Order: sequence, then structure tokens, then C-alpha cells
Amino acid sequence: MNDPIFLPTVSGPAEPDVINFKALRRERGMSTTRHRLHLTRQVFETEGRVSKSDADMLPTDVRDAVLNAMRVATFYENYPTEMIMPRDVTQILRQMDSQVVFTFELELTGGKEIVAACIVWDKEWPVIDGPDAIRISKFLETGTQQCILNGFNLQWTLNSLTLLRSLLHDATGCYFAATYGDNDPSIGNFLGPMKFLEWDAVPGTLRQWRMHHLEEHNETHRGVRWFRPNIATVVAAAERVVEMSTTRVQKRKESKETRKYPDVLEVEFCYDESMLDPILESARKISRTRPATVQELLKIIELPSIDPDFLIGL
Repeated sequence: MNDPIFLPTVSGPAEPDVINFKALRRERGMSTTRHRLHLTRQVFETEGRVSKSDADMLPTDVRDAVLNAMRVATFYENYPTEMIMPRDVTQILRQMDSQVVFTFELELTGGKEIVAACIVWDKEWPVIDGPDAIRISKFLETGTQQCILNGFNLQWTLNSLTLLRSLLHDATGCYFAATYGDNDPSIGNFLGPMKFLEWDAVPGTLRQWRMHHLEEHNETHRGVRWFRPNIATVVAAAERVVEMSTTRVQKRKESKETRKYPDVLEVEFCYDESMLDPILESARKISRTRPATVQELLKIIELPSIDPDFLIGL
């Protein structure tokens, strides 16, 4: 059986539900009152290597990126759920090149354990545009969301970060989320605090691709629910990111899944400021002014335009 604390680089069975972190931390001389939780963006940068020293570092960077992708893949393998589509190391590594793989990692004496992850997947699909026209459209799906440390709004935070980063760095394509039709907790989160809207006008090619996956696994009976963000979604995302940054120490909220980590009752959010500050600066402006129109939003984040397909209602 795999080590119940530190993620190995090979796949294995899911670990027991109950992990006594308090006893482990006391045994290793660590504080039992607060746990540091690190927000990390997993990156595999293959462009911009203009100097010889940059090129010389490529083999090391490739090795580190592959190992990080394996850690993320192992996290999904060790904590499987029927609510997300499985992804392999190669797929995760590709998204790391786009810098859209975010994780939360719990700090322990011998290292960090991934406890939540979220990935944005980009794809291009043909879309029927009129009776005799077909165009290729870009889609951005926030998905592969898994969290084993509940009670701290980690999935909402990761969703907020991926939405804001996509908006600020590359607001092109149609941004959406999808989940199985019987995934009631995620559906409630999307329509509730995250303020996504139900998406009924899903292009037929995109819908058929997802239904084909369900057919392959004999799961068509589960169906799919689709969601799109609007400006209210962006405001809610900005408020969540600001809350994380201003209230770095947060106590655990009641959750049905707290039995998995019964001793993690308080965390301190930690992050690389150079990674988060550009997002946080815009999040503070959005949270403070609460734009209601695209024109107001563009003025606040100082962008000339947004792809009309990025948010619903533009």
C-alpha cells in the first residue's frame, strides 16, 4: 500500500479515510494547532529560452515538470472519484505548459501532500454556424476538480483563480464547466456560491464528444450538466480570491467529509506573491467596484476587449 502521507510517483490504491494528522505532527515536532496550505501553479515552460544558461537548464526543468505531473496524476489515482474524467501524465504535462494546473498542498515535515487540484483544458471544436457554415471555435473547460480536504472552500478558490487568470491573460474562447448530471454537490456549488449559469445552448459537437465518453463507460444514464460564467461569476471569483488573501488563517467549516482529516481544523494560506499578485490586484478592483457590465469590467481590469464568447451574456 502507498504511503498514506506523501504522494509516491507510482499509482496505487486509495488510502484510508481517516488520517490522524494531529498525532503525526506531534510525533514530528510540528505545531498541532495550524497547518500551512500552499497554493501552487504547476508549470512546464518550454518557450522563452533565449540564453545558453536557460537552454542548459532545460533537461532539469523537463525532469522536474514530469515529476510534478506524475505527482498530480498520482493524486487523482490515489483518490479516485466517479465524478471526474481520468487524465494521464502526458495530458497534465501539456496543460502545465499552458500554466493552468493549480494545486493546494498541505505542508508536512517531510514534504507537501496535494489535497486539491484543478485544471483548465483547452480544445478546439468545429461548430455549426448557420445552415451551410462551420467554424472552428476555442473552448476552455475548468475541470478535473478533486479535493480531499473539505471545509475550506478549496474548490471554489481554485475555480476562482483559473477563471480570473484566463480572463486576465487570455480571454479568448468559450469558458465553461461541465459535470455529471448526478453530481449534486458540484451542481449546487456552481449554481450557488460560484454564481455560474446553466448552459443549455451547448454546441452539438461538444455535447456529442462528452456523451461519447459516457457511452464508452456505459454511463449515458448519468447525463451531463453544463455551466457558463457571466460578470456576476467574475465578481464572486474576485471576492473569493480577496478573502483568501486577506484572511490568510481560516478555520474549518462544517463538512460531511471532515472525517478524512479530523485534526486539520485551521489552515494558513501560503502562496508565491509573484504568481498571485497580478491576479490579486485585479481581483481587489473587481471586488471593490462590483462591475455590472462588460464595459465597466474592461475599464477596471484595463483590457481593450474580451472575446464575446468568453463570458455568457456579452
